[in-house]
Amino acid sequence: MGTDRRAGRVKRSVVRDAGTPGRDAILAVLASAGLGTRFKLTPIDGGANNRVWRVECGRQVAVLKRYFRHPMDRRDRLLSEFSFLTVVWEAGERTVPRPLATLTSESLALYGFIEGRRPQASDVTENTVGQCLDFYGRLDAHKASAPARWLPLAAEACARLGDHVACVDRRMQRLAAVRDATSIDRDAAGFVRTELARVWADVQRLLHDRLREHALTLETEVGRSDWGLSPSDFGFHNGLLTADGSMRFLDFEYAGWDDPARMVCDFFCQPRVPVPMHHLEMFVERVGATVRDEVAYRQRVAILMPIYRVKWCCIMLNEFLPAGGDRRRFAGELGDPYRRKVEQLKKARRASAEVLGPVVPGTAA
Repeated sequence: MGTDRRAGRVKRSVVRDAGTPGRDAILAVLASAGLGTRFKLTPIDGGANNRVWRVECGRQVAVLKRYFRHPMDRRDRLLSEFSFLTVVWEAGERTVPRPLATLTSESLALYGFIEGRRPQASDVTENTVGQCLDFYGRLDAHKASAPARWLPLAAEACARLGDHVACVDRRMQRLAAVRDATSIDRDAAGFVRTELARVWADVQRLLHDRLREHALTLETEVGRSDWGLSPSDFGFHNGLLTADGSMRFLDFEYAGWDDPARMVCDFFCQPRVPVPMHHLEMFVERVGATVRDEVAYRQRVAILMPIYRVKWCCIMLNEFLPAGGDRRRFAGELGDPYRRKVEQLKKARRASAEVLGPVVPGTAA
């Protein structure tokens, strides 16, 4: 819902395609937001899943977003994001885009524009990580409100410890079944079937050791009283930095109710703008203040972190799945698909070597 004037440059050439909405659809959503009929539409670069445009209506600026749809993805991304932002905006949160209007028949939503730039690795400091924690703390303060109770579960939210394992198993199976159409596809499928499969087996052995140590099982459920409102896919890759150094937060298509331990794992596993592990203990401690059973929550972070490192290895390889390629094309990525696959496979190989690295300092798990 913003523009990066450096890293996420505005595209200068516009190719009319199926992802670009027609004029009537744009006028309809602008009218719903009370904006005028004269507008300038400029594509914003940087998104990997959807199409995003800056819309100028006189002196008013907004962001138009068109959501990707695929038969294999049953989540209503538009409804999830717009509903989440509506609840938190009405609760007084101003570090997120303002939800303005939707046109569901065209998978369109209009949001307030935020001026800022995409954070880089050098921007990940104790201050900016603290701002992320402050944001999560404010979300937690809103979770008891009546509107928040109607929000959906976060995407792939897991009630039982075994559900996390099943989720990664499904991802591994899809990737192992990648068609060997090209040499890079064969390399990726071979990596998943051999190297990543061995790492996944090691993680599951470690998991069962830790479950026995803490008298837990795969059927152990997380008490819903300890669930919170999760941004999901939370991290600096879905943020903006304003001119005064303040963080703003974007992209809530997967947001909803979830276990905070999973949110912590995702925050430290996302690869686009990595968060150094020396911030982990502060992060775990601050989020732990929002749950009732902090001991159990810390155990889950330690147990789940290696699982989520494998999951993110799989996410890095989404490029090799049919839906992943379709999503990139819809989002307007015009680069070489082969090069993207090569790069993503390299990232997944590097990440797989770090799966069994350190987790939470000072915990028995």
